Amino acid sequence: MLHRDMRNFVSLAKEAEKQSFIVKNDPGCSVYRSFKRSDQTNTCAEKAARFYYNKLHPGLFLHDLEALDSHSFDRHEYDKQDQKAYYHVNFKAKKGNRTSEPSIFFAELSGENGPDRVTICAELESPGKIDNCAFCTGIFHPPDDFVGFMSPDHPV
Repeated sequence: MLHRDMRNFVSLAKEAEKQSFIVKNDPGCSVYRSFKRSDQTNTCAEKAARFYYNKLHPGLFLHDLEALDSHSFDRHEYDKQDQKAYYHVNFKAKKGNRTSEPSIFFAELSGENGPDRVTICAELESPGKIDNCAFCTGIFHPPDDFVGFMSPDHPV
């Protein structure tokens, strides 16, 4: 009986090991731990956090990353040549040190084979706007300058 329970435990531990990770050699993520899931929201949030550190604010680590929500869409209806998928994601993270208050971030990613390229990663003032994107519902966005931005003088 104990032997079978131990095999179950080892099997569950191996599965948990596949799911969780610590990025060891990536300076953009080595300071926080994350629970890696194969879902879109976590993947996009991790890539956006790396982009934030590596490209936008070198040396400013994001701690305690928490993926909140994401949405994917394409623009084929508007531009037949555009074969990319686009991803909008919200996540929370602490800037600088773990004792700071968390901020909410918006990121836009794109790619033909999944979210390959981060085009925007921005900390949102207040929570951001929720009704200014032609493609998303429930995602907080910056005031403008992203794919899907809607305004009377700026069509999709």
